[in-house]
Amino acid sequence: MIGRPLPPAAHRPLAVRHLISPGRFALLGIPFVAGRDFDERDTQHSQQVIIINEALAKQLFADASPLGHTLVTGMMGLEAEVVGVVANTHTQGLAQPPGPEMFYPVLQRPEQFTGILIRTDGGPAALTSSVRAAVADVDSTIALTNPGTMREIVDQSMADRKLTMNLLLAFACLALLLASLGVYSVMAYSVAQRTDEIGVRMALGAASEDVLRMVLGQGMALAGIGLAIGVAAALGLTRLMSTMLFSVGASDPVVDLSIAVDF
Repeated sequence: MIGRPLPPAAHRPLAVRHLISPGRFALLGIPFVAGRDFDERDTQHSQQVIIINEALAKQLFADASPLGHTLVTGMMGLEAEVVGVVANTHTQGLAQPPGPEMFYPVLQRPEQFTGILIRTDGGPAALTSSVRAAVADVDSTIALTNPGTMREIVDQSMADRKLTMNLLLAFACLALLLASLGVYSVMAYSVAQRTDEIGVRMALGAASEDVLRMVLGQGMALAGIGLAIGVAAALGLTRLMSTMLFSVGASDPVVDLSIAVDF
């Protein structure tokens, strides 16, 4: 950054580099935290500009505003003025926290390879041929490769996590079924073993409500002990699942309480 000593190459901050056109953030619904978007003013003949995300702004400027500061970036050491700061996004994958990112205007630094983003109201796949024709009208030598939807990209990034969670769900449902059958069998066996005792109690004058209360109370006591053990074990085991969760805590009191109430 201009105004600070240039650190050695091994200690310079690293950030993911993007070349974008104006309107990219609005198209993807990424809000600006400060500053402006690129526009038609940002050409090869104007002041070199750059937009950074919150993570890079925090790393370089702490709580100060980065707007107006000049960064020295890239292997060529090119200077660019910070004109905007955008919210963090999970560019590298949902499992990784947002990292530092910087964005250059493609009108200032054109390259041979680029991506085209299009927002549609209907099915995106139906527009593939129209997009190919529009690109060919601009330059017939440009090849449109690997067309796809944003949903497909997100699904691909989550495919392994979804498979793992679906398998865990299937095993959890099986475990719930077996546990329910086990609890029912134990309770039925316990009541059958005490049939004579219950008969004696009722013969001696015990009301049916008292007997029912006794059986349910003992059953609830066993269930409470089981829930306490289960919750304690769950709090420990859910730590192992933290890498498969996104924006959800490994221990959610509301979820744990709702499961206990369902049981």
